[in-house]
Amino acid sequence: MLDLKIAASQYVEAAFPADLLSVCETPLISYPAEPFTDENGLPVYWHKHQASTPRLLRKVDREVTDSSKGEGWLFCVSAVQPTAEGKVKARLQDVRTAFVFPLDDIGTKSKQPAVRPSVILETSKDNYQWHYFIQPFDVSTAKGQAYYDACLVATAKAGINDPGVRAASRLVKLPNAVHKSGFITRVVEWSPGRSWDLPELMAELGVEVIEGAGRKFKGAAAPGAHSDLADVEDGLWDWMQENWEIRSGGSHWIGVKCPWESEHSTGAGSPTSTGYSPKDYDSANREFSCLHAGCKEKRDTAQFLEIMRRKGAAWRT
Repeated sequence: MLDLKIAASQYVEAAFPADLLSVCETPLISYPAEPFTDENGLPVYWHKHQASTPRLLRKVDREVTDSSKGEGWLFCVSAVQPTAEGKVKARLQDVRTAFVFPLDDIGTKSKQPAVRPSVILETSKDNYQWHYFIQPFDVSTAKGQAYYDACLVATAKAGINDPGVRAASRLVKLPNAVHKSGFITRVVEWSPGRSWDLPELMAELGVEVIEGAGRKFKGAAAPGAHSDLADVEDGLWDWMQENWEIRSGGSHWIGVKCPWESEHSTGAGSPTSTGYSPKDYDSANREFSCLHAGCKEKRDTAQFLEIMRRKGAAWRT
């Protein structure tokens, strides 16, 4: 397919029409910032979130060079409301209005939908994201967020979306994003005039949206006793430091090797794809998370603890 040379600035302008944005919301642009080393000697990977501005988009539009290679430009599918400090964050409590509905991994893990989208991006060789521009859909409430997420679940069950694509706070690729292979995301189909009401789009796609099938939102976790990893008393974490591959640090999640990594279709993924949060580190309980589609749907903390025991881990605390 031909590269249509659509710039990120053109994309954002088309996806988030200025006259449809409220005065208290803005598109959010995200990109990987330079990792730093924490006090435990672990690299910390993080994304910098910024409000979409003409100046920032000019940076996104620049030709990718060796100096900028690796900048994986992303945007949030929903416009967000800045915090009281003026910062923007890609959290569910910050999203207000969804403008884009994404389908991921078309041509590889997902089959081609029956409805042509507003935009098709080739994000790696022969692998595509289909983006549907939607009429502003309110995701500022739990009800709106749950419905949007149920739509993502429904399309995944229909085989036209990656099951790992979830939530109205989802970040997806912009033109000029760089894949880990070095492939530069490009627009290969551009029909921004196509726009749908979200429920009508689901009907055209032929998927059944089941209320309550979306994300199950947890209440706030009990806080942990420690914010410094060195103060944590967790026998499993002690064992893992001696016997398991630790890939990155963080204020809540520690990047680790997934015990089911051999089942990942994409292999190891990024150093932060799989995380373990030790007991009393930021939150009271041990937690496990893996962002790979199969694990995200099928694996939980209890299974992680069980497989760690099978691998020889033993702990009292």
